[in-house]
Amino acid sequence: MLNRLESEAVYLLAVVELINSAVNRQVLQFRAPADRQEVVFESSLHRRYFSICLVDLLSQTDSRAPVIAQPYLRAIRNICEAPLLGDAESACALANAAAAFTAWLNETFEFDAWLPSIGINVKVVPTRIQMLKLCGDLSKHNFLRAIGVAEDIRDLLAAAGHEVDLFQALRAHEDVYDHFHENILAYHASTIAQHLNDLRWGIHEYLYPLYVRCRVDEGGESIMYRFEYPDGIDDPFARACFWDLMNGVRMAPYVPRFTASRFLQGRY
Repeated sequence: MLNRLESEAVYLLAVVELINSAVNRQVLQFRAPADRQEVVFESSLHRRYFSICLVDLLSQTDSRAPVIAQPYLRAIRNICEAPLLGDAESACALANAAAAFTAWLNETFEFDAWLPSIGINVKVVPTRIQMLKLCGDLSKHNFLRAIGVAEDIRDLLAAAGHEVDLFQALRAHEDVYDHFHENILAYHASTIAQHLNDLRWGIHEYLYPLYVRCRVDEGGESIMYRFEYPDGIDDPFARACFWDLMNGVRMAPYVPRFTASRFLQGRY
């Protein structure tokens, strides 16, 4: 198991890579000024890919990894509470971004859903994180690899007063996916992308002072450089992650800061 300093570098690199995969101009289109941005997906396949990246970010790290198993966002919040690679001042933007996204994810919303495959018209009240995890899992898995999703759908319907068995919940996969993925995720694309981009910029600002201290240029006409490892980063895997993390700080995040249009934040 890696120590806390090494773990921090590993968690941050993992989050950076997930966000970079999802928030870029190959996956997303940015159609309005930065102060009222409207974000749409390049295609339905890009929306599916975005959903898969997002569910990974909202999930827990593998228990077999060399760090403590915990959800990525909790790891980020823990880093901000006791920063090691930076300080409380440089972590401020990241802490605010993590808190804002977590609060948004945990909010509930009401949605009237017609599920024709099982003949049920129901008002469900999921949290946004429940909805996004269902979207991501159904984007990733065939129905025979998504029995856990069927159990979640069964529980969601039961909470709304409709008892169904597991096989009815399996049949409802496509209906639920159409509502949540095709409609609600598409509607919230701008807001989710803003939250992810704020996290990405927060990590950049948190690490930049360390990048300046650790980078050593070879000098003269050489364009070569290296990074000096902080004391405590000794594990080879952690060192490789730290190097990649610092290399990523050389350039600003792919997408400038923006604010989602308020007209895309009033529903769900």
